[in-house]
Amino acid sequence: MLTVNQRLFFMFSLTLLILWVRLVPHQAETVPVIALFLLLGFVSTHWILGSVLGLTAYLISDLYLGIYPGWFMNYLAFFALILIGQSFKFHWLSAIKNTLLASFIFFVISNLGVFLFSGLYPHTISGFYQCYLMAVPFFRTTLISNGVFLLAMTAIVQTYIFVQQKKEQELF
Repeated sequence: MLTVNQRLFFMFSLTLLILWVRLVPHQAETVPVIALFLLLGFVSTHWILGSVLGLTAYLISDLYLGIYPGWFMNYLAFFALILIGQSFKFHWLSAIKNTLLASFIFFVISNLGVFLFSGLYPHTISGFYQCYLMAVPFFRTTLISNGVFLLAMTAIVQTYIFVQQKKEQELF
């Protein structure tokens, strides 16, 4: 579907977008970074290149915004999202499935980092439960922002494919 040059263009564009959305002032958890990492995995010519680009952009933004306890757990989650993005297909069911899966994976891994490394919660079953319970409102906004973004991107790509197919039909 995409040529190598198109994939490289989109990879670098998504990398810059990851950096930009992190640095622009925004409400907590409303930036579709999860969706951007999924898309980066989808367009990457190779998962290693996509991972290096995306994680480097995120690291630059973290260096500017400040490193936090357990930061590397988010990077582990984003790496997993790049791998999931490799199997992404631009249709509605895939967008919904990947939004749910990616948001859940990020929720579990990133909040494990908060529990283990932030010092905010005691390392007990009760502390573990409290950590994840306190994160539920963030999960909701993360799910909504990434779902809306991925569905919008799916609509754009579906429209592009439709237009391209119409052009090809007109040629023959």
